[in-house]
Amino acid sequence: MLTSLCIPVHRVLSIFHASTTDDMTYHPDVKQPVDFKPQFDSDGNRVPPSPYSDDEYPVEKEQASLAAAMVPETGPIKSSGSISRTGPLKVNGDVTATASVTLKHDIHVTGKTFSSGTMTLSDNIRIDGRVISTASLKAFDNVIFREDVRASGHIDFRHKVTIKGDLSASGAITLDDGVEISDNIHASGSLNLRGPVKICGNVRSNGSSIFKDEVSIRGGLVITGAFDIAKSGVTTINGNVVCTSSLHVNGKLHIKGDLTVNGSLNHGYGSELTVGGRKTVIGGEHWS
Repeated sequence: MLTSLCIPVHRVLSIFHASTTDDMTYHPDVKQPVDFKPQFDSDGNRVPPSPYSDDEYPVEKEQASLAAAMVPETGPIKSSGSISRTGPLKVNGDVTATASVTLKHDIHVTGKTFSSGTMTLSDNIRIDGRVISTASLKAFDNVIFREDVRASGHIDFRHKVTIKGDLSASGAITLDDGVEISDNIHASGSLNLRGPVKICGNVRSNGSSIFKDEVSIRGGLVITGAFDIAKSGVTTINGNVVCTSSLHVNGKLHIKGDLTVNGSLNHGYGSELTVGGRKTVIGGEHWS
């Protein structure tokens, strides 16, 4: 004769609870939930959280730590002649030379950089302090300037260059392909821009200027020489534009502020010009 087995309800629930929550919480084969905390990069920008915990890939994490630890470090570099360094290298201080300075391939300078001669920076360079060259200055292939940049000669920046300050040159300035400037530009000579170029401040050029491809200027623009928007040019300017000579629009020029042209305003075939404010042309308008 079978006898009934009676188990209290609270005991059944206790067994069920232990067999589910305890196993899910403590079983080593079960992936634990990840606590998504806000992450920020070195510039203070928020980055998307990783779907994996920090200890999920210990090998890769260890390799990254070893790679960072293997970057050589040095103190300030000063020379009565030229300086030439190839990274990877971290310079804790200033770089100063009475002649030329050449830095290339993964170099981080925490201080200022000064040269009495030409300066050439290329291939993953970051400079945290001001940069001054009493001659020409060239930078290309992923270069970051954290403060103002000034050269007594011409400036030539190409292929992913970022300036988080003012940019000024006693000569011409050429910016080509992926250049971003957070403040102002002043060129005593000509100004040649080939996009994409983004300028968050005001722009002034004392020479002739030509803009090609996509150029964006959040501030105003003053050009004392001839100003040419190339046929491939698509230029947007949020502030006022003053051209003391002639203006040739062969591409697209969109001005949200006022436009003042002391010389002639020439419209090329298929060009496009829009002015959000007042347009003043002293030398007359011409269409071709």
